[in-house]
Amino acid sequence: MSRLYVKRFIKRMNAEAAKLKLSNTSFSNSHGLSDKANKSSAQDVTRLSIAALKYPLLAEVSNKFQFSSSTVYDWDN
Repeated sequence: MSRLYVKRFIKRMNAEAAKLKLSNTSFSNSHGLSDKANKSSAQDVTRLSIAALKYPLLAEVSNKFQFSSSTVYDWDN
């Protein structure tokens, strides 16, 4: 995948985020991971999730699996 294609894709991701009024979201790479320049807020993630779940296939796939996790805090360290 060419760098130009990736840059265009990131630009479009940010444009779509603006259309969804994700005012605290900014993408700096195509996958949204491993970059401190990627930013979002809990409110924006909620808005993005609501918009994404309007696509029936995505809603169907996301309802097929359930995950859970727990975090254990060691306050002495």
